[in-house]
Amino acid sequence: MPDPKYPYTKEVVDAARKEGMTQIEIAKLCRIQQSTVSGWSKGEKIAPIHVIKPLIEKYGTQINKKHSRVYFAYERRYIINDTVLSLCAEHAESLKTHLGEIYNTQQEFFQVFEKTGVVLSTKKKKPFEPSEKDKLLDSAYSEKESIVQVEGKIIFKYHFQRKTDQQTNKPGSRTKLFTWQRWIIHELGAGELTWVVQIRREIKGCLIDTLYDDAKWKSLIMSPRKPEEIIQRAEKYIAQENFDVNNFNDKAVLPFLLRKSFIENGYYIEGIEKILAK
Repeated sequence: MPDPKYPYTKEVVDAARKEGMTQIEIAKLCRIQQSTVSGWSKGEKIAPIHVIKPLIEKYGTQINKKHSRVYFAYERRYIINDTVLSLCAEHAESLKTHLGEIYNTQQEFFQVFEKTGVVLSTKKKKPFEPSEKDKLLDSAYSEKESIVQVEGKIIFKYHFQRKTDQQTNKPGSRTKLFTWQRWIIHELGAGELTWVVQIRREIKGCLIDTLYDDAKWKSLIMSPRKPEEIIQRAEKYIAQENFDVNNFNDKAVLPFLLRKSFIENGYYIEGIEKILAK
């Protein structure tokens, strides 16, 4: 698979030149010809990441720091607390060894039960009903809030919208839409991306409403990922049976817009047909 291109080729070369490196020195560092460096410097060519990587390692942070955004972030956590122990009373003693440990996903949380030899069951030794399992998860779930600064240029934004409850009966008026979720993707460099999933913040079940947009949202910040992984997870997300049936537009346009953004920012995406200029 071809290496992705580095979209800030000219900028990182300029940063190196400002630090005193000559085109000859850059060429030696990257093991290429000086004429190639000249093309980079003029913005005529975009370098593959594996070729320009030595320059990225030295000066890439200077480029990323020009683009940053601050988020009100949260982390999902599942903890074996007293309520969870009461729901699994007959297994409480074996689960107490894990009391206080934090698990970031439902899968990690339930693996604890498997490791202790516990089959998720009620006091009557019957399998948990879905509602009981949901109650267990709700009891264990908590969030850790923080403020996080993410560096890197934003290359993708998407708003998930649904109809509001407040509709107007005026002839010719448009249906009011409510943005309930947003996706933002930052470039980190070296072919990696940070994926930010935002949902509206609430206090006691009421949405926070303020003129300051960034303060309305809480953000789940994903660890660095490759474009292919984001596409796969996005398509899996919108294919869920419980995905809002009213959001058929998202299912139609989101996969295309993700690929379009990645391609236009120099990333290789498999299965794309190219018509090259002569």
